[in-house]
Amino acid sequence: MYYKGLLLDPFQKKAIQAVERGENVIVAAPTGAGKTLIAEYAIEKCIAEGRRVIYTSPIKALSNQKFRDFAREYGNLIGLLTGDVTLNPEAQVLIMTTEVFRNTIFENPERLEHVFFTIFDEIHYMDDLERGTVWEESIIFAPSHIRFLALSATISNLAEFAKWMEKVRGSKVRVIYEESRPIPLTHYLWIDGEHLVRKENFLENKKQDWLPKKKKKGKKALKKPFREVQYGLIEHIIERRHLPCIYFLFSRASCEAMARQAAFYDLLTEEELREMKEFIQKTLETLSFTQEELFHARPILRLLERGVCYHHAGMLPILKELVERCFSTGLLKLLFATETFALGVNMPAKAVVFDSLRKFNGVCETYIKARDYQQMAGRAGRRGIDEKGYVYSILLSHKDSYRQVRRVLSGKIEPVSSRFNLDYSTLIKLYERLGENFFEAWQKSFATFRAEQQRKQPSWYRQMLYQVEAKLDLLFETGYLSSEGVTEKGRLALKISGYEIHLSELYFHGLLSQLDPIQLSILFSAIVREGKRDWRGQPRSSLSAKLRKKAHHIVGVFRRMEQYLGIQPPIKELDFSMAYATDLWARGYSLSQMDPLVDFAPGDIVRNLRRTIQVLRQMEKALEGEERADFVLLERVREAIHLLKRDMVDAEAQIQRGLEQPDQTTLAAALKRAGIVTETPEP
Repeated sequence: MYYKGLLLDPFQKKAIQAVERGENVIVAAPTGAGKTLIAEYAIEKCIAEGRRVIYTSPIKALSNQKFRDFAREYGNLIGLLTGDVTLNPEAQVLIMTTEVFRNTIFENPERLEHVFFTIFDEIHYMDDLERGTVWEESIIFAPSHIRFLALSATISNLAEFAKWMEKVRGSKVRVIYEESRPIPLTHYLWIDGEHLVRKENFLENKKQDWLPKKKKKGKKALKKPFREVQYGLIEHIIERRHLPCIYFLFSRASCEAMARQAAFYDLLTEEELREMKEFIQKTLETLSFTQEELFHARPILRLLERGVCYHHAGMLPILKELVERCFSTGLLKLLFATETFALGVNMPAKAVVFDSLRKFNGVCETYIKARDYQQMAGRAGRRGIDEKGYVYSILLSHKDSYRQVRRVLSGKIEPVSSRFNLDYSTLIKLYERLGENFFEAWQKSFATFRAEQQRKQPSWYRQMLYQVEAKLDLLFETGYLSSEGVTEKGRLALKISGYEIHLSELYFHGLLSQLDPIQLSILFSAIVREGKRDWRGQPRSSLSAKLRKKAHHIVGVFRRMEQYLGIQPPIKELDFSMAYATDLWARGYSLSQMDPLVDFAPGDIVRNLRRTIQVLRQMEKALEGEERADFVLLERVREAIHLLKRDMVDAEAQIQRGLEQPDQTTLAAALKRAGIVTETPEP
């Protein structure tokens, strides 16, 4: 069986046949096995039948990439909704983040009336501690007529997950499981910069067989400097011609530092250098780079011409896109990247390197999950190009735990757990809909299903249930709910997602009405700010210390009530570390003008400003729907959005730049193919 001229693997054929029958489908297969092709088929089927389809992803960057990919083939049939971007929202095919889908279920369910399929990319993200509840809520509360196509990395409790999904959806769920990869992988361990060991040999040996021999008394073991260990492996990979290579690190600064040093290798031939320069020039023109963007691009352009670069979330979005496009050509030979590069982005390489199997979680170093290892390692091996892919992991015998390394490498994938932890806005929505029958919704959770399977209530389940009960009690205590239902305060919170308590408390305490547009921008920036809390400077800005203190107090009162009740995690504290950067941007400064004045990466500033705009928009819509709205505040919120949404912060404008519309021949071919599977290759 062929589709798009490709001979389908057996698991792809089974999945497509299940889609044809209109069934719920879960496809679990290794990274790079070809799961996306099944999603493409479901989209074309819906296009051909005149039905709507939604494609959700865990992060905005992946949603943006999918929008570009599909829009190149289907043009204005594709739309995008990510919170900070709204493009063609009435399109037949909508790409969105999972949060936007969940919010639509509660806030505007009529928009889903004609949706036939919803595709969940990376559904194993339901296991994410902070955001996993969004996937679970979407599955539970989505209209019953919607069918799900869920794409997942390998998970060990797939059957259990599918049974739960069948129960809450009330319809059959077809499970398609594939273990093998089209391109086999060879795994190596680079130990102490001296020994290259096959993974199989490492797993067969006992602990003492890989530790260094003890030195005689009085002699100290000489350890190589870590950079020598790293570059020893890179040189091995270059000599073996295992390029292009993605070198994963868990630190942005390390990505940049390693790339700058690796530029010494000059990995491009004269012909490749000519091709790279031509491709860069074409891409800069296609994406319509401004002088400001070219200023920030200079260090990256120098690296690209050496066949080396880096990729992480602190970069300007347009620079990340430039790097991704260069990597897709095969001319970028060595890319130092954080783990987000492995998430959904279809950018395979010949080899992958793990700088470490440990990462800092904000408190201490912990070993990565076996599932994360497999997903990142799965970027090795390019289908149709490589006969095999190569995966290298650096180990240090004096630092790494043999037992933990075995766990990561063994292939025993962790089960997906329930992270059902309804936020306050969702709790209010459910209470408005169900009243005292609210806990019927809780009974549908994956947590409840797993507890029932065990015929008891484990401690973790009782704790989850307590958290929901405590939150509900707090909503009554603080005036969001009453015996008569949802209050005026609760109705405002209903219209906001993620920061509903912050904005409702600040609004009803009268603080927002005291602020001008720039001060509102600064306060909203402090609400959404995420990042390390090790910043110790004084947040200079037009928002006075007195007003900042008042805002901290208002939010702090609610946090203390949460802490008293044992609610974890409490709503986030306000973080004014980006106050000065937000102030400068709102006053018209460019990023290059701000660079010597603030101590933040340009990409972090842009991301924070985009998130600020997103929440300002939510506040704008909430005020528009209020019967007794503060119209002066509404106009100031609109002005704040206007001040911030310009140049590189305008996410919608950036996505539209360089977006190629399909020619009529390509579009006609796609529409003709839609919903049709041929037994022979297409000409």
